[in-house]
Amino acid sequence: SRNFIPHYSWRKTSRPCGVGVSPWNNHLYICGMDSHSVLVVERTQAKIVSRLSCEGMLCPVHIAFMKPLGEIYVTDKWKHCIHVFSKDGDYLRSLGQKGSRVGMLRSPEGIATDNISNQIYVVDTGNDRVQVLDTEGKFIDQYGVATRAQTSNTANVWTQQETLCTEFNAPTAVAVTKDRVIVLDSGNRRVKIYNKQDKNKITEFGSLGHRKGQFRQPEVLTVDPLGFILVGDSGNCRVQIFKPNGQLVRVFGGLGADPGKFGWISGIYVTKQLDIIVSDTKNHNVNFF
Repeated sequence: SRNFIPHYSWRKTSRPCGVGVSPWNNHLYICGMDSHSVLVVERTQAKIVSRLSCEGMLCPVHIAFMKPLGEIYVTDKWKHCIHVFSKDGDYLRSLGQKGSRVGMLRSPEGIATDNISNQIYVVDTGNDRVQVLDTEGKFIDQYGVATRAQTSNTANVWTQQETLCTEFNAPTAVAVTKDRVIVLDSGNRRVKIYNKQDKNKITEFGSLGHRKGQFRQPEVLTVDPLGFILVGDSGNCRVQIFKPNGQLVRVFGGLGADPGKFGWISGIYVTKQLDIIVSDTKNHNVNFF
């Protein structure tokens, strides 16, 4: 059984947010809300080797990588867009702009890539949906919202945008596997798992509370290489680990600044070697378990 005391805690940035490990060189990428940039850290020496930034980057919150294309995607919560960089760190383009129509974003947070279809899944938090975009930002599909075509055409429930929210309340995180899309529906304190092919919901779990398996302001989520789901249950200052079917297997953390404790979990990632990386925006550190 595993000891959940971090074997390393990195403290060189204030208010770290989303984290990820590059599939090309194993560097750690840390979104820095205060630095308006993404730090690139060489993991063996824990040294900052470069930064990703571009004109107008305001609040980088989460990061994802598209291995086949050699591209990096960073959500910018205050700029309402996704910044795209090459794997060498060159700024390429930005996707999306503020708005509620399809392809537009409002305070986006979590992001994931499907390296089979080369599609981007972005959590459009302010619009209560998850959008699927191509790498140029073109809208492909969405989760959490029914369009007029998908419901009976009753005029009184429609806004000018012609969409009707059916499912999510301020979602914050998404993970994509070979056959599943997993959404953290934070406002409803639930994890919802969908079949990627037909978008049907497979299962969902979670409720408000502090008991095991319950959530308070859950912020982040990831899936490890074995399909286990890890949720950063930020309001309860802990990480909860669930089997692919939603059965709880482990809880670790607790409020505090000591090793193994958290102030506010703001990012989570699991490496191929099953190391768990958790960023803590209140304690200003990134922890390796």
